[in-house]
Amino acid sequence: MKISEFRKYLSIDKLALDEAVIHQASLFYEVAEACAEAIAERDALKETLELIDARLDATARRKLSEPKEAEVKAFIKTDPNHTAAHDDYLVAKLGAEQLTALKDSFKQRAQALRILADLYASNYFDDASIKTNANQDRIVYQASRAKLAAKRQK
Repeated sequence: MKISEFRKYLSIDKLALDEAVIHQASLFYEVAEACAEAIAERDALKETLELIDARLDATARRKLSEPKEAEVKAFIKTDPNHTAAHDDYLVAKLGAEQLTALKDSFKQRAQALRILADLYASNYFDDASIKTNANQDRIVYQASRAKLAAKRQK
């Protein structure tokens, strides 16, 4: 699955908590597995980049007469093999970081599901539409007083 497909599963329908709880573990596993694969790919590309840089370093030291460190670094950084390997590494690094963030989001989702399930068990959602706040209570009180005052004047 792609990251955009996994993101769709982050939202929680509070009216379908049972389904969300049932699928949470398998979704988290899929994200964690994709994350592990992305990290392994990133690490492999980093190793490849380091290997290319080491070979280029040796080549630079052979080709340049009395090379200075800055010249060797410049030789490595401007080589097309280094540039291509570095670009591949950066793409893999971004993917790994995005999947790590997604994995963290699924951990948060699991915690949110626990909290929502607790709220559901305590009938929070049943009473939520009936609950009023102080401002609503004051408005109802004032309207009732106005009605009573109007009736008294008749």
